[in-house]
Parts: sequence; structure tokens; C-alpha cells
Amino acid sequence: MILSRTKAADDPKKKGATQAQDKNKNKSVEVEDFIAERDYTGAIAYLEFCRQSEKEVKDLDLWLAFAAFHAGDYQRASDVRISYFNYE
Repeated sequence: MILSRTKAADDPKKKGATQAQDKNKNKSVEVEDFIAERDYTGAIAYLEFCRQSEKEVKDLDLWLAFAAFHAGDYQRASDVRISYFNYE
């Protein structure tokens, strides 16, 4: 029998990977998810994306200042905080 013509056996590892991918497709991304995982750079990127696409995020500037501070970008955190309180 020619091996290239036979059907390959299903790999159980691949089935698990597709189930995990299906879970991730249904999951919506929130700022709190990034913060809970301590992914402050990811949170900053997500918040900047939301700002540019005009997606509504409650207290976007405060979250941005929080994430920038914890990421070590103190100047940016200060600038965002000052502009937020001057705006109100």
C-alpha cells in the first residue's frame, strides 16, 4: 500500500488546539482582561486602538494613565492624567 495515499490519523493534540481557538473567537477583549493578566503594554495598545476607532470604553483616559504608570511610562501617565482632569 502506498502511504501517501492513505488517510492520516487524526492527531488528538490538534483537536484540543481547535477547541481552544473556538473559545477565543467567542471571547470579547476587555481592558480588565489585560490588567488582570498584568499585560500593561497590551492594555495601552488596546486603549489606543479604541481611542482611534472611537470605540466606547468607560474611563478610557484613566485606564490609559493606569496602564502607562504600571508599564513604567510615568511621563505619559502624568500627561494623560493632567489632560483628563483639565478636560473635566
